[in-house]
Amino acid sequence: MSVVSRHDRLAGAWDFSAVYLAITFSIGYVVASFRSSFEEATATLVDGKLSGAAEVASIDVKDENLAADLMSAEFFDADNHPEITFSSDELTINGDD
Repeated sequence: MSVVSRHDRLAGAWDFSAVYLAITFSIGYVVASFRSSFEEATATLVDGKLSGAAEVASIDVKDENLAADLMSAEFFDADNHPEITFSSDELTINGDD
């Protein structure tokens, strides 16, 4: 029987395919929230540090007017910032999964 520590579970390098990756967000508005996601995204986990990127133009929104607003300089400013990137300094595993 082998024992895997939490640190061992995060060791090495992992590339996440779109099947396992979801970058979502919501925007509160009056009494409800608009929810959306990015269809084109990448993420890697290297020795416990998570980083990734999402293509702003791949935003999936049900309302075309909202999509145009989100692409504008008021929100994501897609013309000047076509990609959103993120990175972490720390990850915490919560539970066994």
